[in-house]
Amino acid sequence: MADIPQEYITTDLDLDTEQLVPGEPPDQFCIKTERKDLKLMGYARARRQADAAVDSKVTQATRAATQAAASASAANTSKNQAQTAASTATQQAQVATGAANAVDQAGQYVQQAMTAANTANQASEQAARANATALENNQVALQAAQTTKTYRDEALAAKGALENKEVKMDIIGDESVDVHGRSRRIFQGWTYHYGGGNYRGGTGHLAPDKVIYNAGASRMHFRLPIKTGEYKMYHLHFKGHCYGANKVLDVQAVGYQYGARFHSHSEISPNMTATAYLSKDSYVYVRIDIPSTYYLTLVIDAMQVGNGPLFNVGDIVAVIDTADQVGEAA
Repeated sequence: MADIPQEYITTDLDLDTEQLVPGEPPDQFCIKTERKDLKLMGYARARRQADAAVDSKVTQATRAATQAAASASAANTSKNQAQTAASTATQQAQVATGAANAVDQAGQYVQQAMTAANTANQASEQAARANATALENNQVALQAAQTTKTYRDEALAAKGALENKEVKMDIIGDESVDVHGRSRRIFQGWTYHYGGGNYRGGTGHLAPDKVIYNAGASRMHFRLPIKTGEYKMYHLHFKGHCYGANKVLDVQAVGYQYGARFHSHSEISPNMTATAYLSKDSYVYVRIDIPSTYYLTLVIDAMQVGNGPLFNVGDIVAVIDTADQVGEAA
């Protein structure tokens, strides 16, 4: 292809100047025809160049659009990834916050546990001190109890020795000769008033805590330490001053409880009677009908007779009652 001058390569095609004019010389015709061809070929080349440029621009634009779309997609993917990462980070932050809170809570629990442990240690120390004090107090109490027991034993021994001495001194009779015939004062007391049939009090074995008072003031029942089924003889001597009746009280009662059978007789002082009986509660009673118990002084001496014992102080109990018999009497 012949080279085309640069001025003919244009997209502005102007052929008007190349129109043939009738009557022009032939060389001018040839020149116009050549220029016209050059212009057409230049136009064609310019068009091709323009189309190529357009195609190139379109290709570049398409490539750029494709790259932009890819970049947008990548950006969108990155955005999604960023959002996912942000959501994950948020969740992790929440988890971390929860973990931090849990750590704080755990720290508080640890602090509370340490406080409780300190309190428990203090309580344990206090309990140990209290236990030590209790042990010391227990030792003191044991020593005091031992001392008290020692004092009590000594007191009981002294009391026993005194009572034995008093019992021995109270016995009338020579034990070295024979125990039979020994006597002992086993009962003594005084009542200062039974006015109107009411017991007002007394001393000794007739004191309120010694007497069983039911009713009346003229009969006194004395329960002996002898029961049915036993084989025991007895001798009792009731003596005293019956001021309210201006009488001497002097009654002796002797008897023998012979197994299930009973035999008794009594010696009676003037104006007074003594009766012995066996009650339903199986005890032997001696009843004395006393005219008056107003300022009455009474003692009872017991003598050891036959196969009977020598009664002790306190063996006989006084019962004041108007009935003929007491103790659920038969």
